Amino acid sequence: MPATFWSAPTQEGNAAPFVQSTISAALLDVSPGAYLIPAGMLNLGTRLRIVAWGQYIATTTASTITWGFYMANPGTVIGSGVVLTLGPAVTCVATTMPWHLEYFGTITASSVTANATTGQIIGRGRFFSPVTSWVTAGNWVITPQSAANQTVQQTASGMNTAATQNVLVGATVTTATGLTSITTNELTCEVIG
Repeated sequence: MPATFWSAPTQEGNAAPFVQSTISAALLDVSPGAYLIPAGMLNLGTRLRIVAWGQYIATTTASTITWGFYMANPGTVIGSGVVLTLGPAVTCVATTMPWHLEYFGTITASSVTANATTGQIIGRGRFFSPVTSWVTAGNWVITPQSAANQTVQQTASGMNTAATQNVLVGATVTTATGLTSITTNELTCEVIG
């Protein structure tokens, strides 16, 4: 007899967009809130779906941005955890432009204890941002950008299935010239058991 599986968001979700208007050449946390996955919810075979979308505003084409999803221990900075997936570097367009990132992963190994490094997820997703304008057709690009990066291993500070984990969306800005703001309208994280 087939099992019954439930799909649920990790919490209420964001009620308002998050706008990052202090831009520097760095990895920026553009998450609209804390998206915590409680300890014990990520088991062998559990699936994880993450979706985020928003827009950026630039005044020149001098900047590039790479969007990604991260998983870290609660209370730590975005770069301290693991990278679940990264999109390609996008050269900014001198206007307001949309972006969209999705990720689908499956837990393929559970953490034996909170201090183990045995947890593992395998996944991929896709990224989209029009190249020249809102009405110009663009292409979805598979993420991560290599087959080897589809498998993510637990570290001391992220992807620990035995402990609560925080899912974050980040934007790595390589050049901040003319980049006015990055907005995340939605970050949704679903755990499917």
